Amino acid sequence: MGIFAILAVSFSSILVTFSRVTITQSSRNEVATQLSFVMQSIQRLVSDASHVIVTDSIEDTDLNKTWDENDTNLGTAQKYLVLKLSGDDNSVNSETTPTIIYLNEGQVKIRKGRGSGNFVVNNLTTDKVVVDKLEFTKFVDHPGRDFIEIDLTLSYNSEQEQLQVARKLVLGTSKAYAAIFDTDLLPGTDGGASVGQASKKWADAHFSGDLTVGQEAKVEVLRVDDDGTPMNAIYNGQLSINPPSISGNSNKTFDVSPPTGVTLEVGDRIFLTPHKSLEAGLVLVGATINAGSNVIEVTLRNTAGSSVNGISRKWYYLLIK
Repeated sequence: MGIFAILAVSFSSILVTFSRVTITQSSRNEVATQLSFVMQSIQRLVSDASHVIVTDSIEDTDLNKTWDENDTNLGTAQKYLVLKLSGDDNSVNSETTPTIIYLNEGQVKIRKGRGSGNFVVNNLTTDKVVVDKLEFTKFVDHPGRDFIEIDLTLSYNSEQEQLQVARKLVLGTSKAYAAIFDTDLLPGTDGGASVGQASKKWADAHFSGDLTVGQEAKVEVLRVDDDGTPMNAIYNGQLSINPPSISGNSNKTFDVSPPTGVTLEVGDRIFLTPHKSLEAGLVLVGATINAGSNVIEVTLRNTAGSSVNGISRKWYYLLIK
């Protein structure tokens, strides 16, 4: 009987030990599986996103301020990862944008949409684990890619056993596909980047809204879509104008050739600014377009009592077609 008792105790110990090992391994597998799923899900979303920010508040996401990123958030851990996925609706009451990932009540949450009652919240983790920590840090490396660092800690949900697995993963945000942008295209710093260069110009630019220039606009030709509006193109620059001899107290109209390569049309308007050294007594009366002859007709008045013969100088012009 003593031998059987000893054997029974031994088998019981082996069974308890085996059970503990099995439970431990199962717990580890559960934590590792959910950790991998969350990381892969976030990685896929970040890679598919056209715009990514990190923030400590999502109060503005129900307004149209979702993408106003605070530079002070860069390089510091934040609670929320906010994504604009390519092709998603970006309206005020969108049911798809933004996509927000965050920690709440021990679970990783993913929320899509904005506005009152338009968003849907789902869990990326189950109640078998507890999420102890989830933070996002964004790093900007112009002109390279931006990076999102994810600090995620998961624990097995058990009062008897706590298995913590901590991981950090650095993800690179994807660039917009085929240079098609569905969010604002912004430089790294205010006034810190240019579009094109003097030796590498863009061919054409098309805008559906306003064009605002903060400093001097150096434009030789500005074309506006011909949709029935009175303006189709703007030319500016300098013209050589050589006033003829004009008798005292009289007007005289003379012809001036248009800018090189420009054909004048009915409805075109011309504005001239005389040279600052225009001869004393000469005053510009006006200028009109003679489309049939393809010339600009300039009228000057001589206010002096005797004849004045001007000389050729460069006058500034603005031609609106």
